[in-house]
Amino acid sequence: MFHSSTEPRTGQRKLAIVALVAMLLAACSGEKDKAAEPTAAPIDSTIADTTSPAVTDTGPATTDTVPGSEALPGYDDPRGKIFTDFQKSYKRSGPFEALDSFCTQNDPATDRVATDPGITADSIVIHHMRQKLEVLKDIGFGVDVGDVESMFQAFVDEINDNCGGIRGRTLDLATSVFNPIAPDPAAEANAACVQATEDRQAVVALNSSGFQGPGVLCLTEEHKTILITTQGLSTEYADRSEGRLITLDAGLNESLTALAKAANQRGLFDGKIIGVVGADTGGQPEAVQTGLIDILEGLGLKVAVHDTLGCNGGTSCAEGLQESVSNMLAAGVNVLIPVLSVTSAPGYISEMVTQGFKPGDVQFLVSNANS
Repeated sequence: MFHSSTEPRTGQRKLAIVALVAMLLAACSGEKDKAAEPTAAPIDSTIADTTSPAVTDTGPATTDTVPGSEALPGYDDPRGKIFTDFQKSYKRSGPFEALDSFCTQNDPATDRVATDPGITADSIVIHHMRQKLEVLKDIGFGVDVGDVESMFQAFVDEINDNCGGIRGRTLDLATSVFNPIAPDPAAEANAACVQATEDRQAVVALNSSGFQGPGVLCLTEEHKTILITTQGLSTEYADRSEGRLITLDAGLNESLTALAKAANQRGLFDGKIIGVVGADTGGQPEAVQTGLIDILEGLGLKVAVHDTLGCNGGTSCAEGLQESVSNMLAAGVNVLIPVLSVTSAPGYISEMVTQGFKPGDVQFLVSNANS
């Protein structure tokens, strides 16, 4: 569906594994009667201010020692006082919290039993959801992602072989791959979800290559499976996931709101005609409306053109593209916020050139929402 509202005028892999380990250590005690439901804070949809506090120098490094690693001094965080104060107060007693090693051995839980689907006495099933970013070079993007599956397996092997697993349970990892530019990428993502949940009964799914659309809800809402991803997603998806969606990035709403406020603070909208174009990917139109359009209007700014391209269930969104560009041209838009993915934005910009936009005519403002 194409929707147009016109008025007349994107290491993280390591963080994902560490997040997984911390959560499982907290949740998997071993005995059935001690098993706990893992909790995760949903995406906060409120941003009160985007102004960063001043960073100050705290002077020389502290001399506090780290529990379990007394040879190391306390960590003087280069980011400044608020972070150094936190480091001083942080008790590094967990097996994945030392400064000088990835892990220390953790003791196996006693009397381990199978507690839930995917959790046996000796293993925990996890699943890697991998989007094949390398295929994007076929449409002009050289994305050098390396051997991602080996990277995930290396962390899992380290945890299993050298860290004692998760209180005596080893991580059982498998991978599903899906193609972002396949004829029906949503179907591929859903198939990967089914493989992770129904076939393998994974406790946690992991993603570091981007995962959006109905496949997310297939995991977190339909199959009640935790998803740890590096991609920011909408507040709607976080709410519907009921705490099972854990992202290492700000949500779409937050990213767009931060962009609007920061650009306005810097005067980038002064005397400009603003256009916004997004896509009808699940959860995104609502995020664009509440996280961007409403915020701009609240700042006293008019959005001359707000268009939503149809994706037909895919990741390349082009339905209504020509009409949208015509709307931007007719309104004289000279500041454009494209909330479009790497598979959709190039086609939109190409159409702008075709219809007569010249280099320098338009300033693009891009947040981390869809990179």
